[in-house]
Amino acid sequence: MLQRGRKGRLRFTLMQSEGKLPAPPHFSEEERKFWDEIVSSLGSSYFPVETRPILEQFVTVSIATRRRDLSTKDRLSFSLCLCKLATSLRISQYASLKKLKPKPAYIKPLWETKD
Repeated sequence: MLQRGRKGRLRFTLMQSEGKLPAPPHFSEEERKFWDEIVSSLGSSYFPVETRPILEQFVTVSIATRRRDLSTKDRLSFSLCLCKLATSLRISQYASLKKLKPKPAYIKPLWETKD
């Protein structure tokens, strides 16, 4: 039988602990550190199996943008790619922003309209 009411924090943290999500073997040391930072800050359960390739691309592109020999055009294209990847992973602030719905136009009730 399930317990009614609010779930305790301890029970929630016990359910969420799955272990550390390992970095892909083809990553460099710098990419592995960045991968570990992201996964440890959000938790390994935040990234299901189907989003891990997107996370790999995010880490690879973000490390590539840190190079100093990039032209301005390349840096801009990499940053746009990073924005799209972060939004699809739901790790950017824009992804969690609630979009406001436009208010509907005022419609007069039937008793106020004249026929």
